[in-house]
Amino acid sequence: MNKSFWFVIILFIICGSVFSQDTQDNTDLIRLLNPESLPSDPNRLQQANPTVSSTQRKLLRKVLDSISDREVDEYLLRLGLSTSGSIFAKRIRLRDALAKDDPIPKKELTEEDLLKQPEKAPVPFIIENATEGEFLSIDKTKSGVLILRGRVKLKVSEGSLTADNISVDSQRNEIYAEGGVVYKKGPMEIKGEKFIYDINLERGIIYNVNASMFPVYFVGKKIKKVDENKYLLDVAYFTACNAEVPHYSFKAKKIFVYDDKSLVATSLWYNVGGTKIFWMPLYYGTNMGSGWTFQGGHNRTQGNFFQTSYQWSEPTAVNSLIMPIGRKIKADYYQKTGQHVGFEFWKVSPWLNYNLDLGIANYQYYQIASRYTDLSRFTLGNFSDIVTTNQVDRGDKCVDINGKCFATYTDLIQTQNPNFNTRIADIGRRQQTWWKGNLVANVKKNDIANDNTKNLMLRLEHYTSPNFEYEFGYRYQPSNTLQSLYTRRTQRSMLIRQNLVWSMDYLETRKDLSVSLSARRNMTYFILNPSDRSGYFPIRDELPRLTVKNSTLVGTIPYLDAPVYWDLNLNTLITRIFGAPVKKPLIGSQTNNPTNDPWGKYRENLLRTEYFGRIESGARTNINLGAYTTFSPSVYVGANKQSVDRADTTTNPTSSDTAIDRYYKRESYQYLRQNHKLSFGIPELLLSTTYRRTDARNRELPDPVLKDGRDAVHEAEIALESNAIEDIEMSIRTIRDLRQFSSNYNPQPTDAERWYFTIFRLGAFFDFYEGALKRRSTLLERQRSFFAGIFMNNDLVYHTTQKRPLYNNATLGYQMGGFSLPFIRNIRSLEIGGTWYHVFESTYLANYGAYAPASSGVSSAYYKNTASYLDQYRFYIQANIQITKLLGLETELDSRVTQPWRYTSEVGDQAFYRNGQDPYTIAGYQGSTIYQPVDPGQDIINGTGINGSTSKQNTAFNVNRFYMILRYNIHDFEYRLGYSSDLRAIAGGPSFDSQVTFYDQSVFFSVNLLNISLGEDSSAASQTRARLYRFRKRPLDAGYSSGITGQ
Repeated sequence: MNKSFWFVIILFIICGSVFSQDTQDNTDLIRLLNPESLPSDPNRLQQANPTVSSTQRKLLRKVLDSISDREVDEYLLRLGLSTSGSIFAKRIRLRDALAKDDPIPKKELTEEDLLKQPEKAPVPFIIENATEGEFLSIDKTKSGVLILRGRVKLKVSEGSLTADNISVDSQRNEIYAEGGVVYKKGPMEIKGEKFIYDINLERGIIYNVNASMFPVYFVGKKIKKVDENKYLLDVAYFTACNAEVPHYSFKAKKIFVYDDKSLVATSLWYNVGGTKIFWMPLYYGTNMGSGWTFQGGHNRTQGNFFQTSYQWSEPTAVNSLIMPIGRKIKADYYQKTGQHVGFEFWKVSPWLNYNLDLGIANYQYYQIASRYTDLSRFTLGNFSDIVTTNQVDRGDKCVDINGKCFATYTDLIQTQNPNFNTRIADIGRRQQTWWKGNLVANVKKNDIANDNTKNLMLRLEHYTSPNFEYEFGYRYQPSNTLQSLYTRRTQRSMLIRQNLVWSMDYLETRKDLSVSLSARRNMTYFILNPSDRSGYFPIRDELPRLTVKNSTLVGTIPYLDAPVYWDLNLNTLITRIFGAPVKKPLIGSQTNNPTNDPWGKYRENLLRTEYFGRIESGARTNINLGAYTTFSPSVYVGANKQSVDRADTTTNPTSSDTAIDRYYKRESYQYLRQNHKLSFGIPELLLSTTYRRTDARNRELPDPVLKDGRDAVHEAEIALESNAIEDIEMSIRTIRDLRQFSSNYNPQPTDAERWYFTIFRLGAFFDFYEGALKRRSTLLERQRSFFAGIFMNNDLVYHTTQKRPLYNNATLGYQMGGFSLPFIRNIRSLEIGGTWYHVFESTYLANYGAYAPASSGVSSAYYKNTASYLDQYRFYIQANIQITKLLGLETELDSRVTQPWRYTSEVGDQAFYRNGQDPYTIAGYQGSTIYQPVDPGQDIINGTGINGSTSKQNTAFNVNRFYMILRYNIHDFEYRLGYSSDLRAIAGGPSFDSQVTFYDQSVFFSVNLLNISLGEDSSAASQTRARLYRFRKRPLDAGYSSGITGQ
C-alpha cells in the first residue's frame, strides 16, 4: 500500500509540473494579447523570455486573425493606437504593437556572416506600365501615397493587376485600384470596378466582379481572397455557357473558388433565360467533372415520381489511400411506393479499388385496385388513372390496448356467435423501412522485382427486402460516369435479389508458388410467418477454401527441347449446408426434441458439415512433333477424402442422409489421374483429342456400379475446329464414355448410349468493308469509326444415341454505326437482331395424351410436328441516333413470341379433329385463347395496342420491353423526354390473391447536368478522360478515302 501511495504522489507531482508549464505558456500568450496583464515591474519583465520567435509570430497572427473586429478596436484603444483604416491595416497595427518592443538577442558575427552578401527583401509589387505617377507625402518621411494613372499594370505577388487608376499607400501597405480593374493569376481572370489589396496579409477584395476560370464564368457582387488558395464570391452567378447572353446560369449565395480548379457553391438556383427552374442546397465541382440528373414523370403503378442524383469527383483523393474519388447522392419520391435516399462512393487506384452503394427507403405497400381486375379496363394511352392502391390488407383487425393487439374482431364476434367464420381484415396504409448496402473492394500489391503479388477481393451485400432494387432501382443513369460509359435504362424485371453472396478471396503468389484462401456465404430470402420475420438466411457456407499450387520447371526432354513441369496441388474445403430457418427453442426444452418458441425469432438451421480434401502431385509437358502435331501429356498421383458431420439436432437420419454418407465414402480414394491432349492440323482445320482417366484405388466404400470401382473418370473427347476465315469459327465436339461397368450392373449401356450429345457451333461476323480477309489494322489506325456487318451464332445439339437432332439456338443480327445521312447527322449505333430456339422433337409431347392419345394411332407422327410448343422467338432493336447537332433519339425494343404454336396449323378445332381428339377434350380447350391459331401479321398489329387492350392481352407476340427517348443537348445540359413500357406482374384481384400481368407505362422528363469542370490540364483530370477521334462518312462512300471529315 505504501508503494501505491508514493506512486500516486509522484504521478501527481509530474502531472502538476506539466500542466503548470502548459498553463504558464498560455498565460504568456494571453498577456501578449492583453497589455493590461503585463507585469509593471521592469525587472520581472527582463526575467521573462523577451524573444518572439518566428513560430510565435505565426501563432500570434493566427490568434489576431481569429478575433472579431470589435475586439481589435478595443485592444488598439487600450494601447493608445489609432483605430482608423481598414480592418486588415488595424490587425497589422495591433500585431506590430505587441511585438515591436521585444528585444532581439544579439548574435555574434562570424567570418561567414561578414563575407555573406545581404539578402534583398522581396519587392511587394513591380510597376510594369503607367502613363503618369505622383507621390503625395504630408511630412518629410518616406511614407506617403503613390498615385499612378493611365492603364496602370502592376505585378503583385503571383498575379498581375491592371486598372485605370492605382494608389499605393506605403504606410498602410495597401493598394487601391479603380476603373477597368483586371486581376490575373494563373487560369483565373477577375474583372471589377474597385480593388483593395493588403500587401502584408496578401488578401484583397474586388467589387462588381466578372471572373473566369476556363471554361466557367463568374459574375458577382464582390470577390475576396480569404486564404492562400481560396476565393469567396458573394451573391454570384456562374455558367459554362460562353454565349454573349448565357442560355443558363447558376445563382449562388456564396461561391468558394480554389486554385486547384474546384469550387463549392451554396444555396443555388438554376436559371434558364432569367427564369428560376430549381434549387440546390450545395454544389461541388472539380476539374474531374461532376454530373447532376433530375427526372420526373408519371407511372400507372407508382403515380407521380421525381428522381434526383448528383455525382461529383474529388481530385485530392487521387493520391489518398482510402478516400473515394467519385461520389453520388440520390433522392427519389414516388407517390405510391414511397421515398428513397442513396449514396455511392467509388475509388480506382493501382492499390485499392472499391464501390460502396448504400440506400434507405420508406416503402409503402401497394396492390392492384380491384376495379382493374378486368383487363379490358386498361385503356391504351390512359396515363391519368393509377391502377394501384395503398389500401392493403394489414392482417386481422384487432382491438388494441396500449398499442398491442388484445383480440381480433373475428374472435370477439365468435364468442357471441360461434357460427361466424368470416375474417375481418384490417385495411389501411402500411409502411416499412428498407435499406441496402453493397460493397465490392479489391486491394492489391505487386512486387515486380521479387515476382510477388498479393490480391484481396471482398464482396458484401445485404437487403432488407429482395424487391428493393425492383421498386427503387428503376431510374435513368447518366452516361458520363467513369463506371458506365454508356448505360441504358435499368430494367425492373432483372432487379429482384432473391439470393445474396458474401465472399472473401485472398491470393498470393511468390514466383512458382500460389496460395489462395477464400470464404463464402450464400443466402436466400425466406418468406416466413409472420411476414415481418421474413429475411435472408444462409443456405451454404464455405469457410475456408484453401488452394495451394506450385509449378516448378525441373528440366527438358532431350532432343525435343520440351519443358517438364512438376506440379503440386492441395485443395481443402469445409462446407456447411443449411435448411429452412426454424424458430428458437424454448428455454429448458429437450435437446433431442426441442419445442419451438411461438414468439421467438427465426434462426439458421444447420443440417450438416461437409469436408473435402485433395492432394496430388505429378508432371506435365508440351511436345511439338513437327509443325502440325502437338502432344500435351500429364500424369498425377493423389488422394481424395470426403466426409460429413450431422448437426446435433439431427438424431434420426433419413434415407437421403444415408445416401449422402455412402456417396462421400465412395468418393474417398487414392487415384492415378491422366490427361493427354493430342492436336493435329493447322488453325484452318484442327483435330484435337483429349483422353481423361482417373483410376481410383482403395475406396472407403466399394462402388457397385463400376468394375472394381476403379474408373471414376474414363472418357475421350473429340473436337474438330476451323478458323480458316477471319471472324468465322466452326467446331464440332462430342465425348465417348470408356468406363467399365460391373457385371452386376444391368442393363449394361449399349455402344450407342456411350456417346454424349454432339454439339455443332458456328460463330461468324462478316464486315461489309473488310469482307472475309484478315484485318491488318484497327478502326483507329484506319482513321474511321464507321462500321457495318452481320453477326451470327448458332448452336445445334444432336442426340448421338438416338441419331436425331434435339434443338437449335440461332441468333442473327445486323450492326452498324458512325454513318451520316442527308436527314440524319450521325447514326451512332444501330443493332437489329433476333433469336430462334427450336426444338425438333419432344418425347414429352409424345406421351401427352390430351393432344395425341395412343388410341388415335397418330401420336408417333403427331409429336414430331408439335415440338413448336417448346419453341421461343425473340426480336430486338437498339438504336442511338443523332438527328441534328442538338437533337438525338434513343430507343430499345425487346419482343418475344411466347406462344409460337399459335403460328402453326396444329392448334384450333380443325387440328383437334384431324388428330382424332374426342369431343370432351375439344370442349375443354375451345374456350382458351392460347390454343387458337392467329395470323402472324395480325398478331403483330394487335401487339401494338391499336385494336384495344383486350386484343393486346391475347397476342402470341408480346413486347417485353420498349422505351424511346428524345434527347436535346445544349452546352453541358441534356434534356430527355421519354416513354417506357414494361411487362409486369403483381398481386391483384378482388381479394388480392391472384396475379395480374399488364404493361407498366411511364412518361418521364429528365434534366442532366453532364459536366461542370474547371479545366482539364491536370493529371487528376487526365485519369478520368480519354479522347477518341471520330470520323464521319456516308454509307455510299464506303471503300473510298475521300470525303472523311474529322469531328
